[in-house]
Amino acid sequence: MSYLDKWRNHFAKDSFRPNQAEMTDYIATRLDEGIKYVVAEMPTGIGKSYIAMALAKSASSAYVTTSQNILIYQYIKDFSNDPSFASIKGKRNYFCKNGGYKDRNGKLERETCHDISSSRDGCIHFDGHGDEDKPWCECTYKLARDIARNSPVAFTNTVY
Repeated sequence: MSYLDKWRNHFAKDSFRPNQAEMTDYIATRLDEGIKYVVAEMPTGIGKSYIAMALAKSASSAYVTTSQNILIYQYIKDFSNDPSFASIKGKRNYFCKNGGYKDRNGKLERETCHDISSSRDGCIHFDGHGDEDKPWCECTYKLARDIARNSPVAFTNTVY
């Protein structure tokens, strides 16, 4: 079955906004023609999230990439009832469960996975060289990354 045949079954809404069906048909046709990557630039409000989700779900696996974390949070909000997707962001977005605290402009905050991996010769919990009683699987970033890698659809940013 082609992408063009499958994507409409995965569209999360009952009807389409203007240009949604046309754009999705165009993208699905390109994929059916064997084009591996399709970049679609569309204006605000056209419903890119629903187009991306429908196309991603009609593939066996897909990454939906955005340059802004706020859009990942929008996907999470819009598709919170759909268990087929996960999200992964850069290491700066995950706090290290075993890290300390860092002064950020006079405010004490938990160290992120990025803070830890950038200092102290890397994160002992991420690379598997930690203490036996603190296995690397405790790393919040690694856990999120593994869930996203094993999900049929993963929303991510360009940093990841």
